[in-house]
Amino acid sequence: MPDLSSLLRGARHVIVGGTATSLYMPARTTKDVDILVTASDAPSVEESLRRAGATSLGPLTIDNPLRIEGNSWRLADGSDLDVLRSAQSWVGDALEHPSHDVAGSPIISLPYLVLMKLASGRGVDMGDLSRMLGSTDEGTLDEARRVVLRYLPDAVDDLESLAELGRLEFQVSLLKDADVAAPPQPPSSSGADEVWVEGYERGGKKVRGHHRQRPHR
Repeated sequence: MPDLSSLLRGARHVIVGGTATSLYMPARTTKDVDILVTASDAPSVEESLRRAGATSLGPLTIDNPLRIEGNSWRLADGSDLDVLRSAQSWVGDALEHPSHDVAGSPIISLPYLVLMKLASGRGVDMGDLSRMLGSTDEGTLDEARRVVLRYLPDAVDDLESLAELGRLEFQVSLLKDADVAAPPQPPSSSGADEVWVEGYERGGKKVRGHHRQRPHR
């Protein structure tokens, strides 16, 4: 990933898109880096890119209720950078409260990433949302609810549905991992009651069975 802090001359920004998504779920392949800036900062950001030898590839086609616009750039090292901007107040909030990756780069926090993905409506983003929300803690999920309710209230029901789907997927994943890591063990020959657990299919669903066997007296 390019050194954005030097490239953008200190302009406030957060990384969004696939790079940001990989902070909250297993990484998926992404061809470029996306950043989000305020509409007022966009002209200075683009001027910094030109001075650094970047070439504009033209505007991005983005149709969403958050009024995001953007341009794609080819950097001097041959990599691509998408600069997204919006004049809406949620962008300032997102820039004020970023997360950070291990290198210290500012990454959009999960609640605002959820907001952007809900607004996009793309299938790949809905899949990302269910996986991210399924394993997030309740406090972060509550913050995502507040952000979506404030800036995209029509999507609140979608958020809840995706969170519930994600929790179910996460539980199934944990169950599968537990079955692989700890296969069922038969009762031992000791004198104590023996209890063991195994997973199996019932009606097309993965369930767990608990078994107890008392020793022969």
